[in-house]
Parts: sequence; structure tokens; C-alpha cells
Amino acid sequence: MKISLITPVFNNVHEIEETLLSVFSQNYKNLEYIVIDGGSTDGTLDILKKYSNQISILISEKDQGLYHALQKGFDRSSGDILGLLHSGDIFSSDEVLKKIGIRFKQNNPDILYSDLIYVQKENTSQVVRIWKSGILKKLSLGWMPPHPTIFMKKRTNDEIGPFDTQFKISADYDFILRAFQNNRYKIEYLPEILIKMRTGGKSNNSIKTFIEKTREDWSIIRKNNAGHLHTLVLKKLSKLSQFL
Repeated sequence: MKISLITPVFNNVHEIEETLLSVFSQNYKNLEYIVIDGGSTDGTLDILKKYSNQISILISEKDQGLYHALQKGFDRSSGDILGLLHSGDIFSSDEVLKKIGIRFKQNNPDILYSDLIYVQKENTSQVVRIWKSGILKKLSLGWMPPHPTIFMKKRTNDEIGPFDTQFKISADYDFILRAFQNNRYKIEYLPEILIKMRTGGKSNNSIKTFIEKTREDWSIIRKNNAGHLHTLVLKKLSKLSQFL
């Protein structure tokens, strides 16, 4: 099965190469790698061009933010399975995509998710948080898996529909609720850490951003009829158990 992997990036000259090398080291051959650059001006594009012969599709142009960039990548993909790897993040091993491909071939899920670890920005061997998703629980209790660990069939992604880009920080939460609330989909949990995510991402880099994310989360819960105020509270509290 062909996997399409999307990396959105904007002005991340110090980290993008590590992400690229993490992808290129994967021992899964049937891979389409799509990189969507938002018009970087810091040297990121020079690095991307350096590896252009190993990137299936490279687009560099101004966009409307992270989720708009991801959607452009999904729309241009041709794989059977879709996934993402954010700029600065890396796979936990060279076997990750192989494991994903095997699971889809053997069990034929519509959606597959797993675990990730947060690592220090300057030292990816130093673990800060562990996000163990666990088996699917009630979404109304604030449960959700980490978006970067989610792989799904392209046709499933198309059915769920595009990211709602009115949400600048939490559009992934809205997308996950739409996907995981649909009882037609076969959803499978792979209990392994597949992604290393650097701390300091958009959703957790300031108090102001935290407040705005909380507002968006609440709007998304109401939009999807996914719970009540306790859902929002439990979603925030669940992160406490991730810290070492």
C-alpha cells in the first residue's frame, strides 16, 4: 500500500533537515513524500531544494497557516494511506512506516493511531512528556489521540472532509472528533511510540495561545455535540499524566 506523508513547514531552517532525514531513513519504499512550505525566507527553502530529488512534491508559496498547508498536501496526495510529520518532529525509528503499512495490510483499519513522546527542542533524546493514547475511550470525557500519530485511508480522509480553517490552533481536534465519532469507521490502536515531537509547538508556546486554544476547543466541542464543559476540563487535566 502506498503511504502519502505530508510535512508542512515555515521558517524552520534549524530543524527541517532532521525531519527530512528521518523520513528518508524509513525502510518503507512505497512512499510519497509531500512538503508544503509557506514561503520561507530563512534558508528553509534552500535545504528543501537540496533534497528535492527525494521529495515527491515540493510546494513553496504563501498559505493561510498550518491547517491550510496540511490540506493542500492531503489534496495533492495519491497514496492509499495518509499521514503527517510536522516540521521539527522525527520518527522514533526507521521502522515506523513499515509498521504502519503492515497493520493496514493485515487488519484493514480505516484509521490507525498510536503514541508519541515530547522531547526537548534542543535535545531530542531528552523526553519531557509521554502521550500514551490507550484504547478508544469516550470523547465526551476529553479523550483524544495525538494527531501526528494518526494514519488513515485516503478515502476516509476525503469522507471526513477538510480541516475547518476558522480554527487556527485546534482544527486538528475538530477533525479528530468528526473522524472518531463516526461509528462506520474501523479504528485501531497501535500501542507503540512512533513520533518524537519537539516542545514549543504552536498550541503550547504561550499563555495567550493556551487561552485561545481553550476557546477554540470549547467551540469545537459544541460544534460537534461532543460533550459539555466537563469535556473541556477533562481534556486539559488528561495532559497532567503525560509529564514525567
